[in-house]
Amino acid sequence: MTSYSTPAKLIAPGVVVPGTLSITATDMFFDADEENPLYKAQDPKMKYARIFPHKVVAFPNMGVQCICLKIERNGAHLKAQKS
Repeated sequence: MTSYSTPAKLIAPGVVVPGTLSITATDMFFDADEENPLYKAQDPKMKYARIFPHKVVAFPNMGVQCICLKIERNGAHLKAQKS
């Protein structure tokens, strides 16, 4: 299975989380880099907050719609669906 990954930042209200975005044929994953100084500088209360538990992200040019299953302390897991 082909997989792509790139350094990225997860941006949500009150928090910017540095990490890695990985994309496969069916999933998108965001893994937080807990050793990054930007991550360590975040408000500890926000690290444990669940933000947008059902956020929908669309990539119309690629024909993909992503429904975020969870965004938590350690990153996000998104499930890709062809639209």
